[in-house]
Amino acid sequence: MHRSSWSCFSVTPETLLSWHRRLVARRWTYAHRGPGRPRIDEETTALVIRLARENPGWGYRRIQGEMLKLGARLAASTIARILKDQGLGPAPRRAGPTWRAFLKAQAQAQAQAQGIVTQQARNVTGDLVDEDIHVKFLLRDRDTKYVVGFDEVFRAEVPGSCAPRFGRQTPTPSRSGS
Repeated sequence: MHRSSWSCFSVTPETLLSWHRRLVARRWTYAHRGPGRPRIDEETTALVIRLARENPGWGYRRIQGEMLKLGARLAASTIARILKDQGLGPAPRRAGPTWRAFLKAQAQAQAQAQGIVTQQARNVTGDLVDEDIHVKFLLRDRDTKYVVGFDEVFRAEVPGSCAPRFGRQTPTPSRSGS
């Protein structure tokens, strides 16, 4: 529209734009909140912690469902954060051992198993000596249950025995299938 035709309008474009700005401002008003998620109140946090401690088998999703039944709407990630802040891990290991305790227990069990295998070697060598059986070679497979102590017992207690000899290893089939 040419500028000379604007005289037919009773308002100027600036007036029309200001009316539009006010209309949009009235229509799209809402309460402005600060950045970030709203804080979880202390009572809700305490309830999440209580549910987790009293039910160590419940995971984040189960606690989320129970909280929803009680009228508290929380995300599973929020529940995970609350429990992590309290030093509680994911279910079912909340009351279980730490990694350090687990690895220590595994090391002790492995040491006991090695002691049992070595004792079995002593039993065999004792029987060989008692029966006056002379052994020159020890043939065994490459199983990891035979520890270094197993071989050392045979070297030390069976006179004239040599280093252990391993059975032939089965060839590994090629990837091409031939």
